[in-house]
Amino acid sequence: MHVVKTILLVLLALLLTVLALGGLISAFKGGGLFDLVIAAFLGWGAVVCWRALKR
Repeated sequence: MHVVKTILLVLLALLLTVLALGGLISAFKGGGLFDLVIAAFLGWGAVVCWRALKR
């Protein structure tokens, strides 16, 4: 069961990382402040997931 949780956490962390990077790129290409805020929240979620994996 621990292996399944770890795999799911890795997949979630990767997904959040990719979405945060996409939002960041979109914000700097003219998306505006809203895209930047969404990218920041997604990035924060990704950091939380990666830190949980380090434990």
